[in-house]
Amino acid sequence: MKIWARFRRRALLGEKASEINRSVLKELELIHGFYNSNNSENVVVFNPGTGESSSTNLTPLLSIGISGAISYASRLEGAIVDKAISDDSLRLEIDLKKIDYQWVVSELFEAVISAFRPYRACVIEDLDSDLDDFDEICRLALESGRDIDGRDSIFRIHQVSYYDDELCLREFRLSSKDIASRLEGKIELTKSLANGVLLAYSRDLLGGKAVDEIDTKIRELIAQ
Repeated sequence: MKIWARFRRRALLGEKASEINRSVLKELELIHGFYNSNNSENVVVFNPGTGESSSTNLTPLLSIGISGAISYASRLEGAIVDKAISDDSLRLEIDLKKIDYQWVVSELFEAVISAFRPYRACVIEDLDSDLDDFDEICRLALESGRDIDGRDSIFRIHQVSYYDDELCLREFRLSSKDIASRLEGKIELTKSLANGVLLAYSRDLLGGKAVDEIDTKIRELIAQ
């Protein structure tokens, strides 16, 4: 079985993607078990691209069972807007036949957040459900004109999620600290982290069948 971890960061005017990339790679290297020590000679090459965006393929450095990449949005003046199209993104694909799910939830997810500083992140356990969500997100975005499931809203709260303070205020009209306070002791893990809140409904793999239940339950707890 495979799962996917996704992290999205707001690109800022004046930043240099190459410098951010160097800093992120140094911090990722400190995550125990994330890099493959047998691949220590491999060099991850930053690809500046031929246009405005750039990227880095992480896979050559990662432990067996993990593949990933980072994509950087344009930093050109006028190109950066307050929408997800101006997000940097870090994506991981994780094979649970080779990687322990408990390690992903208890260590890896939090450590990548600390290194990459996303405004939102989640673990996807059912790709079919995620694709269905995408279709609905596109429909709602067209109807409303809002950046649905981007910077304006949270379409689905996943079993393992992270949201920064700004996104919490836009979605719930509550700060990330307020969210943490309302959920403390009611789900498996609630933790204030990097100006946001890390949520884990359970440290056990529940699978795609639970996605609707998790979203509904957490929203009900937040509303109380």
